[in-house]
Amino acid sequence: MPKSVLAAGGGVPNGKLSGLSEPLGWLRLLPPGPRKVLCLRRAQHQHGCETLADYYVRLHRVHLAEVGLAEIDSIRETIRWLIPATRTTGAGG
Repeated sequence: MPKSVLAAGGGVPNGKLSGLSEPLGWLRLLPPGPRKVLCLRRAQHQHGCETLADYYVRLHRVHLAEVGLAEIDSIRETIRWLIPATRTTGAGG
């Protein structure tokens, strides 16, 4: 059973969301060319329909401009792209 998206007290999981900022920042610093992807394990609140990845994209879409985001469901063995990974190009390419 997937873990709850909400924190133990029923609020927003700020620790999980803050933990995504650092790897996202490193991915954004990579030079143009490679595809950049942030993958999250599917986590959904038992009483809602929005997953942690959906929530993160809704709040931080502007920071994901050059980074794709995929949600991995290990139970169903599927990958859902919330933001497709695209190859970035430099000024000359």
